[in-house]
Amino acid sequence: MVYTIEAKSIREARYKAVNLIRNKGKYTRDQRSEKVQYVKNVITSIDANNCELSEDPLTARQQIAFKNDLVNWVKTNYVYTYGTEAQEEDALNKTIELLKENPETRRAVIPLFKPRHVGEEDVPCMATLCFDVEDDALNETIFARSNEKAIAEQSDIYGLAELLKWIAEKDDFDAGNVVLHVVNAHVRINSEADLIKQILKEGF
Repeated sequence: MVYTIEAKSIREARYKAVNLIRNKGKYTRDQRSEKVQYVKNVITSIDANNCELSEDPLTARQQIAFKNDLVNWVKTNYVYTYGTEAQEEDALNKTIELLKENPETRRAVIPLFKPRHVGEEDVPCMATLCFDVEDDALNETIFARSNEKAIAEQSDIYGLAELLKWIAEKDDFDAGNVVLHVVNAHVRINSEADLIKQILKEGF
């Protein structure tokens, strides 16, 4: 089964994803022994220009870093950051040049999940970024192995939308759509119970 969400804001995307999981999701315990509810294969599409910064400090924790450090991503105390993974072996700059030289390319791909991550404890949730140009607009498809929808989705979509807009500006394209394909979309039933209720109550 594949679920498709079209949203006009990150807030709407989050509401629809959490609502979907609560209504159709299965239950299990994750590798941290936390009870989760999940659905498989959720595809969310949103205009990159409609990806707003969250006002909630908890959900915006990584958004600020993306916005302020977009050009000069540096290593942090975290095991990984999407910025440093994207720049490894100059992949980000190579992708920018590739799109500039050949906008019709099907090879503008940046891997974020690397062989060294296999079997490790803290690994990237966003695995691959794929860029394509259509009608002079640069689009970004993100393939994710896993995505927590109540908290993490907001910072992931916002930050990677900022990356898309940054690349589009460098290559003189319009910013198009962000499409996030998540294999395992989930919420944490116990630790996020209050937030889940709040999301469903407030809607979008």
